Order: sequence, then C-alpha cells, then structure tokens
Amino acid sequence: MDNYKIRAVLQGHSADVKQVLASLTSEGSIVSASRDKTARLWQPMEDNTFSLRKTFKGSPKYVSCVTTAEPSEEYPSGLVITGCQDGIIRGYLPDVEDPLFQLEGHAENVTSLFLSKFGTLVSGSWDKTAKVWFNKKCTMTLTGHDLAVWCVASLPAVGVMVTGSADRTIRLWRTGKCEHILKGHTDAVRGLAIISAEEFLSCSNDATVRRWNPSGECLGTYYGHENFIYSIHLLPNGKDWVTSGEDRTVRVWKNNEVSQTIYHPAISVWSVCALANGDIVSGASDGIVRVFTADPGRHAAKEVQEIFEAELSKLALAAQQELGGVKLSDLPGPEALFEPGRKDGQTKMVRDGESVSVHSWSMADQKWTKIGDVVGAAGGSQKTSGKKLYQGKEYDYVFDIEIDEPKATLKLPFNIVDDPYMAAQQFIHKHDLSQYYLEEIAQHIIKNTGGQTLGLGSAGNADPFTGGSSYSAGGISSGSGSSNTGGGVAADPFTGSGAYTSGSGGVETNGPATRNGPPPPDPWMQGAYKTTDGDDNSSSVPMDVQESNPYFPHTEYLRFDQGIKSEPLLKKLKEFNLQVPEDCQLTTEQLDSLPDVAISEADNPDGAAAILKVLSWENAAFIFPCLDLIRLVALHPVNQKYILEKQFLDKLFSVCLASLSKEAPTANQFLSIRILCNLFTSQDGQEFLVMYRESLVTRLMLEIMNSENKNVQIAIGTLFLNYAVAFQKQSADSEDGQIQVLSALGINGLSFISDWEARFRILVAIGTLLTLSQDNIEYAKTLEMKDGVRGWKLLEGPKKCTECAQFICNLL
Repeated sequence: MDNYKIRAVLQGHSADVKQVLASLTSEGSIVSASRDKTARLWQPMEDNTFSLRKTFKGSPKYVSCVTTAEPSEEYPSGLVITGCQDGIIRGYLPDVEDPLFQLEGHAENVTSLFLSKFGTLVSGSWDKTAKVWFNKKCTMTLTGHDLAVWCVASLPAVGVMVTGSADRTIRLWRTGKCEHILKGHTDAVRGLAIISAEEFLSCSNDATVRRWNPSGECLGTYYGHENFIYSIHLLPNGKDWVTSGEDRTVRVWKNNEVSQTIYHPAISVWSVCALANGDIVSGASDGIVRVFTADPGRHAAKEVQEIFEAELSKLALAAQQELGGVKLSDLPGPEALFEPGRKDGQTKMVRDGESVSVHSWSMADQKWTKIGDVVGAAGGSQKTSGKKLYQGKEYDYVFDIEIDEPKATLKLPFNIVDDPYMAAQQFIHKHDLSQYYLEEIAQHIIKNTGGQTLGLGSAGNADPFTGGSSYSAGGISSGSGSSNTGGGVAADPFTGSGAYTSGSGGVETNGPATRNGPPPPDPWMQGAYKTTDGDDNSSSVPMDVQESNPYFPHTEYLRFDQGIKSEPLLKKLKEFNLQVPEDCQLTTEQLDSLPDVAISEADNPDGAAAILKVLSWENAAFIFPCLDLIRLVALHPVNQKYILEKQFLDKLFSVCLASLSKEAPTANQFLSIRILCNLFTSQDGQEFLVMYRESLVTRLMLEIMNSENKNVQIAIGTLFLNYAVAFQKQSADSEDGQIQVLSALGINGLSFISDWEARFRILVAIGTLLTLSQDNIEYAKTLEMKDGVRGWKLLEGPKKCTECAQFICNLL
C-alpha cells in the first residue's frame, strides 16, 4: 500500500494558507494563497525541496483563493490569478509581484476560482453570486443562492457550471440559467472536484463527501472525517481523491474509503491538492504549505520526518470528564497499543500515569502514532482552575459577542484547546445567525486568546540553532522584471501605382446552400471588399416575422478564391529574397516556379517545399506575397495536400498565429485569416481548425478584433461564419466551441466591427449559431446580444444587414 510521508515544508507565509494548487505555469510548481495578503509561487528543486519563485502582492486584504493559466501566446510564462477579500480578482505574471490586471464586480470576498480549458473564468463570492468572466469581462452573473458561494467549477464539454454554497445546496447552471438544485448536504458545501462530464464530488461542513451526476442524482455518500471538510481534489488516476478539514487531517481516499489519514500540527487544514506526480500538497492555519509523497525516492530526510512527528505529538487535544460514557480512569494503559487498529485514522486514548495521550492507527505502517496529549480531563473548581463557569460548565473564556442584526449581546464559551472556527460555526448555528459572522467571530476569538488557540506549546516549532522556524525549505526570491516591446503596424505594402496587391479575394460559397422554399437572391456581395450603398441602403423596411429567412442557417463554407497577378507577386518575392540570409534564399528557378503551385494543374511537390522555405524567413514583412499564394494553394485540387502535411501545416499555423498580433503587418493579418478560411474547404483542414479553435479564437479576440482595417474585418467575419458552419455539421460535439464563438461575436464582434460587409458575415454567423440550440439562444440573451444587433439594425446599412438583424432579434 502506498504510504504518504512528508517530502517538504514550505515556510514563508505569516498567516493561514487558504488554498494550495498545482500551478500550470511550470511543471511541478505550487501556488498558495494566504491571509497574509499575498500569494506565492513555489518552484521544485533537484533535492526534492521547493524554493520561493515569487511573492505576489497588491491586495489590501487577505487572499482567499488562487488559480493559474498555462503558458499561451498572450502570456508565454502563464498567469497567476487570485481572489481576494476586497472582492477583486487580480492577475499576475509569474515573475512580477504587482498585478497585471484587476477584475472588479463582486461586492464581497471572492472565495473560489475555476479556469476552464478554453479560458472562461468562474468566480464565487460571499455576495451570494458566481460570475463568469471571458477576455477580462464579466459575461454572466449567476444569481440564486441564499448564502455565500464557497466553491465553483465547470463540467467539461457540456457547458454546465457548478456552484456550492453555505445555503447547503449545489446548483447546476447552463447559459446563465439554473437547471438543477442539488440537496443532500446538511451544512455548507465547501469544495467540488470534477471527475468527468457525467460525475463530480462535493465536500461539506457536514463532514461528508457526496458523488453526483448532472441530473441532480446523488450517487453515493462517503464518511471519513470527524469535522468540517474544507477541500477536495482528485488524485492523478482520476477516480480517487484527497480531502482536508477542520479535524487537523488530510485524508487519502481509495475505492471510496479512507486509505490513509495524515495528521497536521495545526487546527485547520484549509486546502489540499494533488500534483501530477501523485504528491499531495496541503495548506493550513499555521501558515505552512506541506508536501507529502508516496514515492520513497522523494521522502524527506529522516531527521525532517522526526521533527514533523514531534510537532504532531506536541499538539494538545481537548477532553471531557467522560468520553462516550467512559471515565478517563477507565482508559487502558500503554499495553493497548500492542493491539492493531481496525481502520486507517482510528484513534485511541491511552493513560500513562496521570497523563493521557491520543494515538492514530496507520494502515500503511501498521502501527500507532502519537498525535497529541489530552488536556482538560481533570476536574477542579473554578477558583482552583482559573476557569469561568457558563451554564454549569468550566471554560477558559466566555466572550460577549455583540450582534448587529438582531441587536443583541450573546455569550460564547471557549477553551483554548477548542478550534476557533468550529466554535464560531457552532455559535452561529445555535443562535441562527448569518454565515457572514463566521470570520469576524473566529478572528475575535483568536485575537482575544493571545494566540493560544493552535494548541501548541510555547516553544512552537522554532529552530534552536537559527531562531527561525524548523526545517525551512530555503526559499529564494528571484528577481523580477518585465520587458515591453513596442512596435507600430507596418505600412500597408499594397499602395502605389504598379505595386503588387493581393487579389480582392472574392468570396464564393463552396457549393450551393441548402434551404427550404424557392431560392432567394444571393445575399453575398460580388467581391469581398466592396460595400454598396445605393439601392441596398434601406434600413427601415418592415418585415413580416413569418417571412422566409434567406440568410441563416448558412450551410456552406465561404472562401477567398480570386486569382493572383503572377508578375508583380514574383517581383516582390525576388526583391525580398535578396534581403534574407543567403542560406535562406531561393534560386531564380525556384522563385519563377512558385505561382505554378497555385495556378497550374500539375502536381508540384518541389514548389510546395520552396513555399515552406519562404515561410521560414525571419522578417515577417517579407512573407505576405507567399501568404497570398498559399491562400490559393489551399484550394488547389492537387497541391492542397502538401500544405496539409503535418510539417507544413504546423509551420503555417504558427506563422498565421504570429500574424494575428497588433504588431504584425496589416497585410499579414488579413492574408493569414483568408488562408484559415480556405482551409475549411478540406476535411483535414476543417478538423485541424476545429481542434485548434480555442487558441485561434482567443488570439483573435485579444489581438486584432478591434482592428479598423476593412480587409481584416471582413476576413474575421468570414472565419467566424465558417466556424459556425463547421459547428452545424458536427453540433453534437461542439458545445464549447459554440459558446466561445458566441462570446467572441457578442463581446468583441458587435462592439468593434464597423465595415458593413464584415457586419453582415458576423450577423449570419450569429444567426447560424442561434439556430443550433435553445441553449445558444439563452446564452446570447445573457450577453445582451439583442441590444448590439438592434443597434446595427437601426443604422443606415445595407438592406440585407437590416433584414438579417431583424431575424436575429426575432429569435432573441
């Protein structure tokens, strides 16, 4: 059986560690959030310890939760995102301590964050809401819980968001609407763990874990903790899990049962997570992050393990005169420890003279381990013990707690060996108070007990040699810095008499559209970059809502297929060829044969190889003629296959993504998007673009959807329309893609696109997506798409835009 032992102890936080998480910014790293108003990023070292990579500052109050984003085109080193008590979400670069951006919207403490695979961020808060953020903008607010939202998550591939609350319920949301309310927990729901699109787990202050399906059915209830469960996380095998709670433990679950209990020298173990290698990380109320491993090769040195066990044994545990009806005088002696336990984590109290100790059974080690000494067992009078009487019982403290609503002063009895948060929660339940008092009452107890509430002796865990805390991980803070590279957009190369210009890329559909009824007039303009403003400018034509819709759903891909002018294209390429390093240059014969790859019917693998070489030129300003050539090769019945080969396609997609940048030459921007549009006309190209849709659409939204260039706007509109057609052809497997594209169109498209032909394509794309499902219509309503579409309808645009906008408004 795997036996988790201490691997490393990460010290640096000065207050409770509220969350720990495996960081996606770099392999094996850990990120932590704390009440000390910071988050920290820890990097693994070769000796199996961890060093401090960066401390993230900027929050005026404590940091409640944290998540990370893996490296991307926009953030090559990844991103660290924190949720804070002031209601603000902050984003950081991994090596910069100050926030890069802030998301404001929550009115109170942000308790949880969940980042989906395609960039949607979900946040939960004490303000009773969850919010959905995309591209740093709040797209939805999920309202319905009666109390604080403690945890949030998203089911993969099905578009369902999950929230858990102090109101004891779990809610399932689709497109902003609550579909199911799951009831079963008898106290606040504190954590969620997603197993698959069909199952997830929840943990609660009721000390149980429950398994659910998206229909709201509870598939199982699991018991193992003795107190609140604060956190739950899946192990790498995807079926077992690990939990942490108020009973000072992390518990490892195998086959739905606790297989190992890991005690901590702290009262509250606020958070637990699993690393990719199977190691377990915990964050606790003593401000320490601990890493445990089942791999003997990563176990800490023997002396470190002994220190950890010694700290456990120092912890004082509360007892009463009688426990479960058994008098302390009747407890067994040390000989009872020779009898093996029945299950992992079983505890046994043993009397040795006048002292009583508590021991826990480890199934893995097959032995009892001392986890603390029992105090408060002996009797005595109030006078001799120095304790205070309340309702006939003795306590170390009896606090007066003043409550605003309703106005009252209530008594709260407390012993120094009690847990302040448990005492505060019981006080809230007893007097039927708002959950919002929890933090204030617990902090009042901690402040007024002089720091004695952790149950540790006065020596704590100080290192007698250095005066610092024991077995430090040796945190090293790396220097911070950032570089900002600027650069203006290159001048448009398509100017001047006789200069090479790309073809207008006249758009044609890939075959006839399929619709019911008599064929309507073709709404597509002859020439992608021509916007008519003569007879088409009829913006207030009344429409019968029953009128046949000739615009959407659109069923065929659009393509840019206008021919090229070989002579000026070659002239430009030869000019650029002389300016690149000699080993990157093409021969005159290779250059002269390039247009044949696109316009000749012959099979031309050598020409395709020469094009690939041009794509490797480092100066992006030199490749735009080659991009225009590839636009046509993508439609070539014979040579198309060469650009769809993995090596060529990977390089081409890399160049296209790089061209979707604010700093890229404008020509490269729209020519790259035209290529992508044309790739949809082949099955392999379509599958490739659907596979990489997430990164491509995100790149468009973040970089160039606000471009004012007419050619760029029309290319973007065409690409989104082709994605809508692709989703129509495989709608059952494209829910995430439909939501992302709708978000892009609703948030960016309706805001920034100004060319009427581009607007028309955006409208047809929106209409096509709305016809795919009712969920899309509901989601579009949450984005307030109708207002944006109506705005375009009211402007004096082409008749086809006005009519198409009206059909969309009718749907919404």
